[in-house]
Amino acid sequence: MQWRPAYVFIFFCFALQNGAALARRTIPLPPRRPVDLATPRPERVEPSTPLPPPRPADLAVSKPLVEPPVTPPPVKPLVPISTPMPPTPDPACPRVLVSKTLVVAAAAPVRDANGCGIAAPVTLSAVLLADGTKVPFEPPPLIRCDLADALGAWFREDVAPAVQAAGGLVKILGSIGYECRTRNRVPGAKLSEHAKGNAFDLRGIVLRNGQTILISKGAPQKPAFLAPMKAAACARFTTVLGPGADAAHEAHLHLDLEQRHNGFRICEWDAN
Repeated sequence: MQWRPAYVFIFFCFALQNGAALARRTIPLPPRRPVDLATPRPERVEPSTPLPPPRPADLAVSKPLVEPPVTPPPVKPLVPISTPMPPTPDPACPRVLVSKTLVVAAAAPVRDANGCGIAAPVTLSAVLLADGTKVPFEPPPLIRCDLADALGAWFREDVAPAVQAAGGLVKILGSIGYECRTRNRVPGAKLSEHAKGNAFDLRGIVLRNGQTILISKGAPQKPAFLAPMKAAACARFTTVLGPGADAAHEAHLHLDLEQRHNGFRICEWDAN
């Protein structure tokens, strides 16, 4: 067909004209870079970590370890430290001092430190039996009046009749009465009744035939009269501690009048 070459020619011319127009079209440039960004910034340098101070000269060289000396705990005093208190008065003194069955002498008041003492003590030298025999205490104890009264009644009414068949009572071997100390001499323990003049320790008795009966765990004999002596003692005294009670009472008999709650009593003596 005759029109095809003409069509091709027209299309070519049109394309060429549009291409030139596109070539002449100006493409917009991007905005200029800001001045503060145009110059590259130096890299940020983080501050360095500070070094520790130099080690002191006396620590630079390691020293051998030395164990500190061990300080022993303080030893508690034998008697608890406390404010001295006046001993309790004894209403039995007027009666005891005029007694016809006791040989006693009034002594000066005892006021030791730590609560020890006796307001009106007496020295008990002897007890007079029903037949008039004077039985001495060796040594004479310094005690309260009410304890002297109780001891005199026990020896006169109970012990002397119990040993009569074995020869009769002629001497009382005592140990101590008043002594400012703790119970069983244990440091820091409660005050003993001895520290109040309210206790007496009996080592034994001497009979008229010369026989000595010792209150001791290792005694070679236990006479039959020890059993009634124990029964009477536990009825008259609030504390009776003898051989068999504990290690502290293996060689004597402890007697006291300690007042306890609800009238509680202690009677421990292997007298059989």
